[in-house]
Amino acid sequence: MFDRGVQFLQAFAFLTENDDGKHVLASYYLLTHSLELLLKAHLASHGLEKKELKKLGHQLSKIFARCKDEGLPEVCDLDLLVDHLGEMNQNDDFRYPSGYSLTLPRADEAQRVLRDLVSTIEVPIKNAAVTAMLQFAADTRHLNGKKIRWSD
Repeated sequence: MFDRGVQFLQAFAFLTENDDGKHVLASYYLLTHSLELLLKAHLASHGLEKKELKKLGHQLSKIFARCKDEGLPEVCDLDLLVDHLGEMNQNDDFRYPSGYSLTLPRADEAQRVLRDLVSTIEVPIKNAAVTAMLQFAADTRHLNGKKIRWSD
């Protein structure tokens, strides 16, 4: 989720720097999805399982509140961006036409906040990923050489 969140952020940056506003809603959808994935990556690194993450849905304020409960460090202006994007996208207004008048945050400011979030959570998430891989290897060591059917 972390890597995918960074990819969506990079796509947002590319579109906003190389587009004359032709793809504004699409680019801000990418930004919002990036934020959701980065926050959920933080939660996953703190042990929340896929089923629990799914229950949170796409509601940024709900996901962010859970992140704060799970010790998300302070990131300057992240709360403002979560509120802003969450309000605008509460009915999937970036994805589907609606009568909602969208007032978008400045692209450079939004990118700064998400880049700060990335740099804040990257090391703990990468450490959790390595720990999970090592635990998985230890838990499945007895299966070496056996045929395994994977199911999620």
